[in-house]
Amino acid sequence: MAGARPPRPAPRPWAVAGDDLAAQFHIGRSVPGAWHSWDTSGDEAPVRLWLADTDGPSWACVDWDGERSDAFSTRQFGARDLWDEMEQAHAWWTAAGHPEIERYRMPVTADGAHSPWLDTPETVVPITYVREGREHRG
Repeated sequence: MAGARPPRPAPRPWAVAGDDLAAQFHIGRSVPGAWHSWDTSGDEAPVRLWLADTDGPSWACVDWDGERSDAFSTRQFGARDLWDEMEQAHAWWTAAGHPEIERYRMPVTADGAHSPWLDTPETVVPITYVREGREHRG
């Protein structure tokens, strides 16, 4: 498969796209235009997390081998390194103390630009990828 990388330490896929709604909210704000889906069919790996860009051919998958829980095989393809973006967003959220959703604010200007922040306007939520023609601060 394209862009194969050997297993390496990384956030557990379910920590990034699992049951923690606050983590999913933060990553959704920080990694715009990405979606995820779980594959538990076992065809390629016992558990695979698929990530894809809604506007293009970029994708990533993270495989759990069913045994190790400290390293995961990743593959990425396209202009965006989606798993790297997810890792960056998760690392920021973790360093911020795993903030709950109600701590976020999302002011939107009349032209639709938005600048998400946490607790105070000085704590800007970083955006990992800026789409052409859309302004984000971060």
